[in-house]
Amino acid sequence: MKNKWSFLKTIFSTIFIFIMIFAINTTRAYATNEGEKETETIENVSEIQQENLINATDVQRIKEIIGNDINTEDINNKVEQGYTTNEIIKDIVLQMPIEKKISIATKAILENEIVRTIITIFIMWIIYTTIIRWIIYIKAGRHGWEAIIPIYRQIVMYQICDLNPALMLLWFIPILGWIVMLYIAIVKRFALANAFGRGVLFGFGLLVLPPVFQGILALNPYIEYENLKSEKEE
Repeated sequence: MKNKWSFLKTIFSTIFIFIMIFAINTTRAYATNEGEKETETIENVSEIQQENLINATDVQRIKEIIGNDINTEDINNKVEQGYTTNEIIKDIVLQMPIEKKISIATKAILENEIVRTIITIFIMWIIYTTIIRWIIYIKAGRHGWEAIIPIYRQIVMYQICDLNPALMLLWFIPILGWIVMLYIAIVKRFALANAFGRGVLFGFGLLVLPPVFQGILALNPYIEYENLKSEKEE
């Protein structure tokens, strides 16, 4: 968990530095009445990366973020005093708490067109998979709402596939347990296909193209859950 937090802080700090460079270069250009941006960069941040970030981002919104959350007057004073971009960034980074840096970086991320597109696709993906799983659960004689409860939804899926939910405890066994769980995840696809009376090829489809074949499983009225089908026949 500590490593993950450090990784996230690194990402947010990098984005924050991009914003600082943009703010300082904008201020410097304004102060000197020139339209050219300085080419100074901090270590490990290239000009191409800065340009790509700005091109994919609403510049006007970035200016608003800078104006609301960053003391541009202080930056302007330092620019007029001859501070370099690196010196100004270092001073701001040291003085600003990590929470505020994350807040500014998050706002900047959400103004990026690429990021917004990814977030939109991700949300649509979550909605789609939740609806499909809801329908599959109902077809298997379960409650649809069980598909939206974390962890429990996996327990239910194991039961639908006629697998023991206790197998999920293998996640707590490092390396070996994870390898076994990878194998079980593959087996579960074929078990799900079998539970609905489908063959090996359909199971392979669930493994390779899960959104498509889960949709077929959920929406095809001729595909029934075998256990319920047996009960009806009896």
